[in-house]
Amino acid sequence: AQNLNSALLLALTAQNLWYAGSRSFADRAVIWTFCGFTLFGFTRPFLTIYADQVFGPGEAGAAGLMSFHVLVLCLLMVLLGLSLAATVLLDKQEADKQLATQDALTGLPTRGAFEANAKEILERAASERTPVSLVVGDIDHFKRINDTYGHHAGDKVIANFGRLIASRVRPEDAAGRIGGEEFCILAWNCEEEEAAALAERLRMAFVDTHHESLPIDEVPSASFGVAEVQIGADYARTFERADAALYMAKRSGRNRVVGEKIGDFARPASREDQMANRSNEADGAEIVSFAERQAR
Repeated sequence: AQNLNSALLLALTAQNLWYAGSRSFADRAVIWTFCGFTLFGFTRPFLTIYADQVFGPGEAGAAGLMSFHVLVLCLLMVLLGLSLAATVLLDKQEADKQLATQDALTGLPTRGAFEANAKEILERAASERTPVSLVVGDIDHFKRINDTYGHHAGDKVIANFGRLIASRVRPEDAAGRIGGEEFCILAWNCEEEEAAALAERLRMAFVDTHHESLPIDEVPSASFGVAEVQIGADYARTFERADAALYMAKRSGRNRVVGEKIGDFARPASREDQMANRSNEADGAEIVSFAERQAR
């Protein structure tokens, strides 16, 4: 009765492990080892009852039965130990891999993981002729935040910015932390104006974010540069263009979105900008603000 009860519990354990969802080789080895314990638990009472027929009569049969039990238990325990050790090692490798590809502070992919994913997306976009745009975002005056309120407060601001980005991108997009306070988004099936609109929503949401690590009158902001991927362009070249747009956003006063083609997304063009745009149009380089283009 005790063996049958133990076998039933082991069978339930194996069933729960099977439906847990993990399907690695080591996990399967643990499950099948528990199945072996279950089978042994169910057969042991019958082996004991019919020991005389299986192992012979008298003390010799009892000794044979005991030796068989010990041998099977030792074998199952060794298999269980090896499979559990393999599971621990694989879990450790998976954790190390996750640390290498996932930023611990924000939960977003690291620079290497993001760039690898971005290159795959660009290859797919080129084959499917789908528009893709790159957004580069950077927290304004972050060094001053660190110097004034400490690195712990700065880390909290970075974490909030990362969580905000993660909550606003779509499953088909890619996002990652590529530097200290710098982030990237590769927006799938998205032209530059649409990507700039996404960046503008992120900019406004970040300004409205409450940072518990900062005084209430300290309101961090972020600047964004946007560039649409050109036909045949690789990730490195696209990043250079988006980063140049980000540099223009910083030089223009920060807390704004600047696109490579559309200019300052949220600010109407001034008279000087319009005159400069007409001059650029004559040279075949049209750079106007999104607001002016909408007005036209």
